[in-house]
Amino acid sequence: MAISSEDKAFFIEFTMSKISILSGALSPLAKKVLDFEGVGEVRGARQIWVAAIQTMQTAAQNGYRLTELVKIFEDVLTASEMFIDVVKNQTPLDAAEAETEVSKVRKEFSELTTEELVLRPETGEPKSVRLEYLRRDAQELRAQAKREIGILESKVDSLSTAVSESQSAFEAKILPLQSQYDQALKDYQRVRPELQQKAVELDKLLGLAGKKVLAGNYDQHSKQEQASANWLRRGALIVMSCAIVPLAVSLIQFSHSSISIEETILRFSFSILLSIPAAYMARESTKHRQQQYALRQTALDVGAIDAYIAPLPVETQNKIKEEIASKLFAPKSFDHVSKESYPINIQELVTKLVGIAAERRDRDTSAKETKDKSEA
Repeated sequence: MAISSEDKAFFIEFTMSKISILSGALSPLAKKVLDFEGVGEVRGARQIWVAAIQTMQTAAQNGYRLTELVKIFEDVLTASEMFIDVVKNQTPLDAAEAETEVSKVRKEFSELTTEELVLRPETGEPKSVRLEYLRRDAQELRAQAKREIGILESKVDSLSTAVSESQSAFEAKILPLQSQYDQALKDYQRVRPELQQKAVELDKLLGLAGKKVLAGNYDQHSKQEQASANWLRRGALIVMSCAIVPLAVSLIQFSHSSISIEETILRFSFSILLSIPAAYMARESTKHRQQQYALRQTALDVGAIDAYIAPLPVETQNKIKEEIASKLFAPKSFDHVSKESYPINIQELVTKLVGIAAERRDRDTSAKETKDKSEA
């Protein structure tokens, strides 16, 4: 059974990498011991080591058989160990470090040659190196995977423990809150009917209070209008008295011929002038009195509406309330106030007298025409 080219290439790659490790460990060591005694012995040992490495490289390049390559690499290791024995007395620390590296390489080489390169008794040739090395890699990967799995399992256990602790702490904090919430919900369910009843009563009280306030406002304004009407009426009576008294005195004196005509006319004119503000105040008193009656009636309607509509159905009650609200809050016209808000003066009196005279003349004319037609 011949060795495959892949197995041979694998072994050559292995030996070349180990030669690099040996060179890195022994070359600095040779430079340090050049100044010590026994330089010739050191140089000779180094030359043997270098020659062994060169032989290994040449054999690898010229396609030697695998068994020959194994023997040559064995010579490289032997030359390396001999070189270390020569210099260990001169620089023991560095030699110990180099010996450690060489021992590692020999161990790996020994494992490779004793386990993977065992000669088959029937052919005398080594068995496949690459397959056995892959098997060893697989074992190492399996072991590494087990280690990683163990680490992950430990982390998972730690996380599970942390989660359990967090859940316990959460439950320890949330359970009292849950019990408090349940108790509060029970209390709310218990007092809910009472609260609803209180809300209904409060709505009724607010409605009554609003109606009382509204009726009270109308009643208050009614009283203000009453006071204004009374004040204006008293003023009108006083001014009228002031106008009538001089006129009556003048008439009495004129009848006894104790006053002249000019003085009588003057007093009469003065009385007429005084009648103007008296008439104005009387008219304004009438307006305030009418406003008083309207406000008083509104206050009474607002106060008595509930008792009036209580027996009626809810729809009828709402309809009546809408009608009352439309009457109370509907826009109002004040044209009649503006038309009558001017004070009475001489021009107005003359206009009134002329109008009365014209109406009387028209009435007399109509009566005369009617009489003539009836006689004809």
